[in-house]
Formats: sequence, C-alpha cells, structure tokens
Amino acid sequence: ICRRLLALPRTEAVVWLDPDLEYPASLVRILPADLAGDAQRIHIPGRDIRQFVRAGTERFDMVILNIPGSTSLSMNRYLTREFFIDIKGCLSPSGVVGVRVSGGDNFLGGELVRLGATVFATLQSVFKNLALKPGEETWLFASDGQALESAPALLRDRFLSIEKSADLYPPDAIMALYPPDRIAYQLDAYRRAMRESPGNELINTDRHPRALAYALLLAIREAGVRISMADRLEVLSRWGLALAALAALLYMWLRTVYAGGGRSSWGALSASSCPAAPFDNAWLVFSTGGAGMALSLVLMLLYQAQFGSLFLHVGLITALFMAGLAAGGWMAERMALRGAGAAAGFLRAGIMVHLALAGAMGWVP
Repeated sequence: ICRRLLALPRTEAVVWLDPDLEYPASLVRILPADLAGDAQRIHIPGRDIRQFVRAGTERFDMVILNIPGSTSLSMNRYLTREFFIDIKGCLSPSGVVGVRVSGGDNFLGGELVRLGATVFATLQSVFKNLALKPGEETWLFASDGQALESAPALLRDRFLSIEKSADLYPPDAIMALYPPDRIAYQLDAYRRAMRESPGNELINTDRHPRALAYALLLAIREAGVRISMADRLEVLSRWGLALAALAALLYMWLRTVYAGGGRSSWGALSASSCPAAPFDNAWLVFSTGGAGMALSLVLMLLYQAQFGSLFLHVGLITALFMAGLAAGGWMAERMALRGAGAAAGFLRAGIMVHLALAGAMGWVP
C-alpha cells in the first residue's frame, strides 16, 4: 500500500506505523533490491501508533487504518474515540481517515451490524461527515471537510483526475465498489442499531471496548454457536451490576436466616451467637478468591487498553497478586493466634474490604 501511494506524483510523503514496532524496519532490511529503493522513501518512525499520533508533530491529508480486526485489546486501541480524536488533531482541515471493518455482501447479522455500527457511531462522535464503501471488507471514511462522496460516477471521475491513477487501479472498476443500494442497506442497518441502543452504548472507548466485545461475539458466532449473544450482552451491560448485587444480598439474607434458626437477624453470624460453620469459611475463601482474581483481570484489561501490550508484564502483575495472597494469609494467621476476639475483628474488617473491592470492581468499566 505504501509503495502504491508513493507511485502517485502528488504524494509528498508516506509514514508507515505498525502495532509491532520492530516489524516495518526489519522487513525493509531484507527486501530484494527491486523493492528496496521504494521502501527507502517510506518514513518509518518505529514508535507506538497512538503515541506518534498524540504527539501531533505532522499533518496528514489521509490516514489509512488497515486494521485486521478488533478481537484483542491491542487492536481495539485503534478504533476508540480517544484515538480518533488524536487522529483528528493531526489531519489537515480537509483530511480523511479510512477505517476497515468487517461487513457483509448480502447479509448482516446482529454481531456484524453492531460491530460496524460501533465504529460508525464512534467516528460520527468525532467527525462531521462520513462515507461508506460496502461489502465483506467495509471501509468507513470520516472527515471534517466537505469532499466526502459515495456517488460511483463522481468517484470515478475524481480518480481519473489523479495523475497515473490508472496504473494503480482501473477507474471504471471504482463504480462497482460503490453500489448505491448496498451503501443504503448497510447505513440503514447501522443507524437502526444506533437508534435501538440507548445513549452512548455503541461508542467504543478505551474504558468501554465495545468493538472488542462485538468482534469476539462475531468470532463465537462464526465458530458455530447458533444463539446470537449481541442482544444478551446489551441486557447484561445494562442490568448486570444490579443483578449481581441482588444475588449477593439474597445470599446474605438467606444465610443469616438459616444461621439464626429461622430468625432474620443480622447478628446471627456474630462470633458470640453462632459458632463458625465450615460452609461459611469455605464460601468466604471462595468468594474472596473469586473477587480478587476478577479484579486482577479487570486491572490487566485496563492496563492493556491503555498501553497496548501486556505479555511482558503479566508475570510481574501475577507475582504482585500472589504476594498479596501471602501477606493476607500471614495476617490472618497472626490474628487467629491472638484469640477469638481478634479473629472476629479481623474477619469483620476483611468482609468490609471484600465488599468495597467487589463494589469498586462493579463500577470499573
């Protein structure tokens, strides 16, 4: 793609950035002689894409986001509202950004529609004007300028006006890429999904990776699962926290009634009125461990969404988690040796911390 762009006389410079920082320069070093000459004209900063764009040291007329898919947080970083805002800052006043997303030639299922609608809605929240190239490989174009068009004949004429453009692609074939009926069909599907989703439910951000969620649901569907999970995801995202809190409160109430011999008394589980039951001990260990592991995963996801890479640091993060387990176990043992009163106080403090962490984990996107 970079070499083809450089073949146009009107192209002044091409910058190539890749999620793998070392890949572009490594590839250029081993190219054969007939390709190496062109490759030397490509500017390769070797920096993280988002850091490069955020610096805003250059202005571009066109940004091409040839993203293979958003089935990982590393790829989702290049489809978020924050990234599009940074791109807007490094575009010329009439500059255009093009984003590749998965689409469909003749059929758009729920997951495909919501995946495309998520990127469409996110771009629309940043840029004034949008256009679409339909098909299995869909491209969304966004700009604050007034030049965006999707009329096939007009696009062909514009392409013909570019010197040496015919050497890259047959101009008449442009018209086949932009059938008006397919454009209208996909846009209607995206806008309908946006109308059916409340508020900013489809806006893809670093803290709310909607594109990642719908891409994973699409992968599940393509793997052979016949049940559509897209609608269920919206219900869970809207009511999941309330349902989890209701289940926790119901368990607490039922357990206190049982421990109190049928009396609904919150003091039934105190150290003075009821001996510690093995089931309660086991449940406390199980739920605390589950909450701790879930919180650890949430923090890892937030870290990866922010910095794009996790594999180099996952060992350190896991070691910190295990260190916390060891420290907590040592403290519990020390308190138990001091007597029943100290153990009961430590238990109450542990439950409070447990509830605080579970609540915080529920509010973290």
